[in-house]
Amino acid sequence: MKRILLLATLAMLAWPPDSIEARQIGLSVSVGTLGPGASLAYSVSPKFSVRAGGALFSTTVDEDFDEDDVSLVLEGDARIGAVSALADYHPFRSSFRLSGGLRLNLLDADLSGRSKDPFCLGDEDAEGICQTKEFAPEKVGEFGVKVTYANVLQPYAGIGFGNLAYGNKRITFMFDAGVIYTGSPEIELEATGLLTPTAEQNEDILNEGFESFVLYPVISFGIGVRFH
Repeated sequence: MKRILLLATLAMLAWPPDSIEARQIGLSVSVGTLGPGASLAYSVSPKFSVRAGGALFSTTVDEDFDEDDVSLVLEGDARIGAVSALADYHPFRSSFRLSGGLRLNLLDADLSGRSKDPFCLGDEDAEGICQTKEFAPEKVGEFGVKVTYANVLQPYAGIGFGNLAYGNKRITFMFDAGVIYTGSPEIELEATGLLTPTAEQNEDILNEGFESFVLYPVISFGIGVRFH
């Protein structure tokens, strides 16, 4: 143990002062299109650092939807976010940087709905009584929508300002703008009752319509603290 401590002390004494300053770490918090997040960065050199972090925003849906003659109850969960491993390159040794790496995509949604009131196939009179055929909510059925991605590990590229891990000041501000190549989302529709044919017919149409949505924009603002 004493020998290890001695070698470590000699290594620290032999290391050039500017190189010691270059190897700093930083911690930041941010908010953006991936939700609130935090990241940790390590400076390899004045121009290059590595950064790891994550962001997540989730919400629960429990709403009544009423419009025209349609009354629905919507329930489910949705979230956006990612776990990231990035490299930051500062070509001018300034706050401007080029960033790239991989993000573990946490974006998905699982929603379901059902009719709240009987459904009238036709016209209603002035008192709201169906004049033709009326279906109970159980007969109408329920529907579900799931949104997932085939590849959860996805490449990221962007630009930004702020060097989280290198600099003389303890506080720094961060800005990121870029895109994640997510690939097309996979949309799955499920339904019961009278809604079953509608789900079967529209699942392919929805997936074809979202084939071109392969990029997810990333914009975030944050503040960081550097530690020597």
